[in-house]
Amino acid sequence: MTSVQITTLAILVSLWVFGGLRLLWSGSFMLISQPITGFLLIISIVVALTIGSAKGHFLLSKTAQRSLDNLKLLENKMANYFIGWIKVLGKRGLIMISLMIVLGIVLGNFLPPFGRGLLRITIGIALIIGSYHLSLGFKNSKNQITN
Repeated sequence: MTSVQITTLAILVSLWVFGGLRLLWSGSFMLISQPITGFLLIISIVVALTIGSAKGHFLLSKTAQRSLDNLKLLENKMANYFIGWIKVLGKRGLIMISLMIVLGIVLGNFLPPFGRGLLRITIGIALIIGSYHLSLGFKNSKNQITN
């Protein structure tokens, strides 16, 4: 991998991890501030984590694989240090991310705080698991670094 490809991959992984941790953090605080406790809270969190894990493994892992495939085509140009991650995500990836953001905003306006907290936890876990699949590009490129 070239230095542009490594930098682009690092930016993408960082964005996914940061976004996932932020959503997980804010969703957790939303749930803690609600009067719901006990069994209902535990079941709700388990369901959110399960759905988020499934989304991360099945949906975002495919997006991560497409991004890694696009990353291999990224040329070693200075401009790609700044906008390479947009090229790597591609149209489908950007559309999917945009739809997820819009859906999160729309659902967030209609759901009560407890539901918003669960939604944020679900999406946060999915992003963290997706970032793991994306970070496998580092593992696969260890011995392939070129300048």
